[in-house]
Amino acid sequence: MLNIIFSVLVISLGINVSFFILANALKTDKFTDFTYGATFIAIALYLLFRNQTFFPYQITVVVMVVIWGLRLITYLLVRILKIGRDNRFDTMREKPFEFFKFWFFQGISVWAILLPATYLLLLNEDKNISSLM
Repeated sequence: MLNIIFSVLVISLGINVSFFILANALKTDKFTDFTYGATFIAIALYLLFRNQTFFPYQITVVVMVVIWGLRLITYLLVRILKIGRDNRFDTMREKPFEFFKFWFFQGISVWAILLPATYLLLLNEDKNISSLM
C-alpha cells in the first residue's frame, strides 16, 4: 500500500511540475487554479481504474472527489478570468524557483488532502459505506 501512496505523490508532483514548466515558460498563473482541481480528479480516477474494482463505496468516493474538483476548478477559474491575474504571483512569476515552490507545495497539498480518499480507494474489497465510518 505504501508504494501506491508514494506513486500518488509522484503523480501529483508530476502533474504540478509539468504545468509549472508551461506556466513558467508563458509567465502566467492562469494554470495554477485549474491544475489544483484537476489533480484531485486525475488521481481519484487513476486510483479507481488502477485495480479495476468498482465497489459502490469506491464509486461514491470518486464521484464526490470529481464533483468537488469540478466545483473547485469552476470557482477558481472564473475568479482568475474575472480578475485577470493573481496578485499573489506578481513577485513569483519572474523568479522561477519561487514560482516552482508554489507548484511543488500545491502538489504536496493535493496528495495530503487526498490521503483519506486514497486509503479508501486502495481497500480492494467490498465494504458497506457505514462500516467505513
